[in-house]
This record gives sequence, structure tokens and C-alpha cells, in this order.
Amino acid sequence: MGAAVLGLAAGTAQARTLTRSPDAFQPPASASVPRLTGPLAGAQPSETGGGDAGVTPAVVAAAGYQEREFFIAGKANAYKFTGSPATDGKWSVSVVPGTTRSYTTRLVVFTPVRASRFSGNVVVEWANVTGGIDALADLIATHDELFRSGDAYVGVSAQFVGVENAKLSDPARYGALSDPGDSYSYDIFSQAGMAVRALYPRLLGGLKPRVIVATGESQSSFYLTTYVDAFARLYNVYDAYFVHSREDSSESLQQAPQKVLADDNGTDVSVSDGNAGLSNVSTPSVVLIRTDLTAPVLTFETQADVYAYPTGLLDFGPATQADSRDYRLWEAAGDAHADVCLGSLCSTDAGNLAGAEARFNVMLNPPTTLAGIACGQPVNTGEQGYSAAAGLESLIDQAATGGLTGTPPASPPLFTGQSAGEASAGSPRLDAHGNILGGLRTPAVDVPVATLSGQPQPGSLYCAFFGQTTPFTTAKLAALYPTHRAFVRAWDADVARLVCNRELDPADGSLLEQAAARSTVS
Repeated sequence: MGAAVLGLAAGTAQARTLTRSPDAFQPPASASVPRLTGPLAGAQPSETGGGDAGVTPAVVAAAGYQEREFFIAGKANAYKFTGSPATDGKWSVSVVPGTTRSYTTRLVVFTPVRASRFSGNVVVEWANVTGGIDALADLIATHDELFRSGDAYVGVSAQFVGVENAKLSDPARYGALSDPGDSYSYDIFSQAGMAVRALYPRLLGGLKPRVIVATGESQSSFYLTTYVDAFARLYNVYDAYFVHSREDSSESLQQAPQKVLADDNGTDVSVSDGNAGLSNVSTPSVVLIRTDLTAPVLTFETQADVYAYPTGLLDFGPATQADSRDYRLWEAAGDAHADVCLGSLCSTDAGNLAGAEARFNVMLNPPTTLAGIACGQPVNTGEQGYSAAAGLESLIDQAATGGLTGTPPASPPLFTGQSAGEASAGSPRLDAHGNILGGLRTPAVDVPVATLSGQPQPGSLYCAFFGQTTPFTTAKLAALYPTHRAFVRAWDADVARLVCNRELDPADGSLLEQAAARSTVS
């Protein structure tokens, strides 16, 4: 490992174990505290595959962690805007009279087996239901660093579809669950955070939280954006927010009733939620993160998220905003909305050299099928997981060392040619190898062995989100790197630079160096 990587490793570990009193840097939390049941007996969701797409039991055990599942129950409300919601996100909301509904949902909790390893940090993820079940995308992408640092993790079933499909997949275990509809998801997510704060003796096995960070990826980030602007200042439940791959707008405040969903076997099942009398209450077409928060926010966007491209996807570009005291934007170069990390490799990555080698070598031999979906071109194999982990832990560090007065995450440049608030229709600027210029860098685009793109490809909608990889030919690799040593030296120098900039975790940097050294490049 390079000297810069070694020098930063000890300092980073120390920062993540600093003590902190709850609510030390923002007003006290004020949402309702739910009732807690559990832990549930029997096999846990990751062991059964019953509606929880996350990491494997082998990864959990290897990290010295345990997984447990709980139910929370209470009464949740739907909300309305008081005044017209503006693009700046400075929204005010109030309870819709007469909409209080009962709910029972689930929390999936990962904690270190040895209490002495606990960092005091808890990451609470809004489960993604795009595929019909609760997918824990940020757990998949960042668990190596979370587990390495001793952070606890809580996955929240906040939405109707995820709860109902859990019931369909395992009626005996989940039959008692009840979700009144997505209009109530924001209140449910607040109460999940309050469960961590107030009920930790049981929920976390006595581990007392000091920092609680909310996170959500893709579909969940659309909801989390609305949550940040409408509820962060109202209830102060979370100490920071990691908004991963959001669109330029955000999810509606109220949802029309949902009545049909597909179960795990693809059979349509008619189910009524509690949204009767409510209709979609949309947010503006472009939504910024409000700039008067008491807790910091990091928005993490991939190349595919920022640019509309000819087919149009998330088109985050118009919502681009400048970094500030309480806000950071990371635009990840060479990454797609979903990639091989999220779709396959990272769920089985135990944070060791074998995992790093698999993630390196797939750039040289990328698959055309991801998550069982066949596409026409090789899918994206970029290093989004490493970058997202660095961003999330940097945000946790800021929350733990002073909140808005703490050391913020790094402030990497935007993609070349892009400016804050600029619509991003069209194509990004590329280098001679076809990789994007600017943004948050990784060794995969600075010392490339392939062209990594967020450009959508033909096929299903999912293929459009999977991006592309074009491996370099043997001749091109030899021209770029005359010897293996020349490649490794260039790769290691880039790793050291990124670690020094706090854009790559030191432990991940070491693994990347070892994987490159063991590679067959040149």
C-alpha cells in the first residue's frame, strides 16, 4: 500500500469512533415513537430470500455481524403542502385531517456481534421497491465499508408494495404486516428513525446510537428527496442524508390509491391500501435540496443519472446545485444507474482481496446479463460501490464531528462542461478513450482498462439503466501500459491521490492496489 494510503488509514479510523451525544448538533427529534416487536425467531430474510435483497449470510458472518428482524407499529399520517411547493425545496407541510391510519411494518437490522466494535453510527435505508420487493441497494453497495467501520444498519420497509409482497412471499412470518399506502411512507420513515433513537436497547441489542444517517437509492431517493425538503426540519429525526441516484424532480407528497401489484410468482393480486380520498400531490418538475437544513446532505449521482441521453432517463442535470455548508454533490464518472456491483458482485463481496479481484477483472470480461436480464451489450462495470462507500462514510464523519460545523465531504468538480442548474440534454464530454471528463474520479477511468459509460443500451428498461462497458483490446492495453509495472505504478498513484482527497477509503484503496498488482494487464 502507498504511503499516502497508510498515513490516512489510522486517522480515518479514529474519526469514526469519536463520541457524540444524540441531538448535539441539531434540534431534538420530535416524531412519534412506534411500538417494537422482535427480534423475530427463525431464519432471517437474507437467509431465506423472502423479500429482502441485500448481502448474503456468508458476508454478514465474515464481517462479525448478525442480522435480526423486527416489526414496528403505530399510527401514521398523510400530509399536505401549506402553500405552493417551490423549486428551492423550502417546503412547509401539515397533517391532512382525518387521515391517521394504523400500520405495522418491518426493520431488518445488522449489528456487530461484539459491542466493542460498534462505531456509534447507524445507517437507516429506505428500501427500494422498484422490483416489487424490498431491495437494500445501499447496503449492497457500501456494506464492506460500513461493516469494516463498525456501523450498524437498519433497512426500512416504508412502502406498500414491499410490505404486501413480503406478506405474499411468507404469510406465516409477515401476515401481521399492514401498510396504509405510500402517502404514509414519510411518517413511517420518521418513526423508523425514532425507533433507532428511543428503542435501541432492544433494536440494536443495547448499542447506543450517536449518529443516525438516512439513505436511499434510485426510487427510494425520489422519496428521500421529498422527505428532506418537507420533513427534515420539521422532525429532525436524522443527523444526515445520503441521497443516491435521484431524478431532477422528487416523489409526490400524496399518492393515489394502489390496488394491484405482482407477487413473487408474477401473479397479479388485487390489494387495496388506505389512500382512499387522497390523490397525487406532486412536487415541482425540478427540485433542489433546501439550503436551510440543520443536518448535512450528500447527493450521489452517476454519469447515467446526470445526463438525459437521447432516450431520456433520470436527467438530474437541471437539479444540479452548488456545494454549500450543508450540501455536497458527487457526480461519479464512468458509472451507470445500476451496474455489476449492485446487480451481482457486491452482495457477495466480503471486503477482501477476492472480492476486489472479481470487481477488477469484470472490467476486462464484462457480462451482457445482469440480475437475470439479458442485454445487447456488456453492462457497466465501474467502481460506483467504492465511491458511494467513501461518500457515505465522509458524510457520517461530518455528522459525528460537528454536523454543519464538522468537516464536510470532499467537493469534487462537476462533469466537464456542466454548470449548476444547467439542463444536461445531449452527450457528456469524453476523453480519447471514451470515458467522461471531470466529476468524481476512480482509477477505472483515470488509468482505464475499458471504456465505462452510463449510456443506455437497447433492450428492456432495465438494460437502459445498466450502462455499458467496452474492454480495451490487448493491443491497446500494451500501447497504454508497456509493462505490468507501468500499469501498476500509474494505478497506485491514482489510488493514493483519491485517498488523500477523501474520495476513496484507505482500506478499499489497498484492495484496489492489490487487485491491480495481481491482474494480467500488460
